[in-house]
Amino acid sequence: MRLRKNNLMLLFASAFMSLFILTSCGTNEPEKSGPASEWKIPFLIFLSGPIAGDAAQHKWLTNQVVDEINSAGGIAGKPLRVEFYDTAMDPPKAASCMAQIIDAKALCLLGPMNGDECKAAMPLAFREGIYAFSGTATDDILKQFKPWILNTSGTVEEEKAYAMPMWIKHVPAVTSIAGIIEPTYTFITTTWEAHKAKADEMGIKTYNTIEAPSGMLDYSSIAVRAINTGATGFYVACSEETAAKVVKELINRNVNPNHIWLWANSMGPVFLKQSEGFNEGLYTGTSPTYSENPKYDEYLKRYMETHNGEPLKFMCHYNAELLYLIKEAIETQGITGDPAKLKEERIKIRDYANNKKGFKGLKYTYDIVDGQGVCIPKYLYRIEKGQTVLIDKVVPESKY
Repeated sequence: MRLRKNNLMLLFASAFMSLFILTSCGTNEPEKSGPASEWKIPFLIFLSGPIAGDAAQHKWLTNQVVDEINSAGGIAGKPLRVEFYDTAMDPPKAASCMAQIIDAKALCLLGPMNGDECKAAMPLAFREGIYAFSGTATDDILKQFKPWILNTSGTVEEEKAYAMPMWIKHVPAVTSIAGIIEPTYTFITTTWEAHKAKADEMGIKTYNTIEAPSGMLDYSSIAVRAINTGATGFYVACSEETAAKVVKELINRNVNPNHIWLWANSMGPVFLKQSEGFNEGLYTGTSPTYSENPKYDEYLKRYMETHNGEPLKFMCHYNAELLYLIKEAIETQGITGDPAKLKEERIKIRDYANNKKGFKGLKYTYDIVDGQGVCIPKYLYRIEKGQTVLIDKVVPESKY
């Protein structure tokens, strides 16, 4: 308990100390008076660190959207520029970058993208009153920092209500489920707990969670433990690399691929490549190639042509598409970017973005209610010949 308390004290201390410490995250320019001549939007993003490769895709797509907006006349006739602040997936550095953004008197920002970075950096944003378009914040982060943060990655409640029932509808032979979880993020565990609760409601037995620690050379023991529970279905929620290893071990022990449901974040080009020959018939909730928007399809095609056929990861659109929402807010609310009006214009952007019916994102259309993306389509895909094929879809009922 003492150690946990000390860690929390250090985390918040780093956030407040960062008001006075400058790092290499970005650069500030002298303040100018009058309406803005361009729209500078800072983006807190981990361009270095353990999963910098994922962030590189986010940055690529963000730049594509910036070019699209500017080629169509910009925002209110002025150019858009996104400034990338590298947080390195390091909470104290994220807090320091947020301090610089506040010092630069930014109108709003994209990110933070990671839960720990949000916990370190958002207290500063909350106190300052600057709105964070964080497409990948989680439910707990949203509750803690309302009304100054936006999460459009969906709610655990909607995931619970629709995702598992679609799988069971198509594979009714699954009457009990073992969950294999790589405990790297809180969101992985909370999502699995929600699915377990839904399974209980449906009369489907679940077993104690089986942890698949990161970095193991051999996951055969994990697969054996899962199979020995007697479960008829298996929920795998790990990184792409770990998920591929776990799935191989399950298939090698004669588990029916239809009886494996892969967590959405486990699905991607890395998983498909590393599980090749072992993934035919698996079910999952996302696809690296499917969308309902020709514009996104064009971006995906462009990326694959310049990156050896590798598709974008499914989460890449969450932050980039929020530039459209920022554009809408500025143009409809008469935002000027004048530093003298900074406080009131930040509030106008916040109030517009927190509630929006029928926002057209890069992959689908959804609603935003109290800073939370809702009515986000839920999909069920099956892997066939190395590709994700759409099997089913549910759109939650609108709250408007």
